[in-house]
Amino acid sequence: MLHSEVMEILGMLAVKLEIEMRFKEREAVEYAIGKLAETQAKDAMTLAQQIYQSAVEANDMYNKGLI
Repeated sequence: MLHSEVMEILGMLAVKLEIEMRFKEREAVEYAIGKLAETQAKDAMTLAQQIYQSAVEANDMYNKGLI
């Protein structure tokens, strides 16, 4: 899966979550999109690791009440 495809899918997920009024989840997805936009991965494992790390960071921030 290409980086652009992942970004597109995550963007669609953010819109879907917005429509469903699941704002906290949407914020987490948008945070992950932002982190992925910072560095463009060429390797699938690197991309998977970045997505995982972004999700962990967003979860930590959510648990601390920061997002």
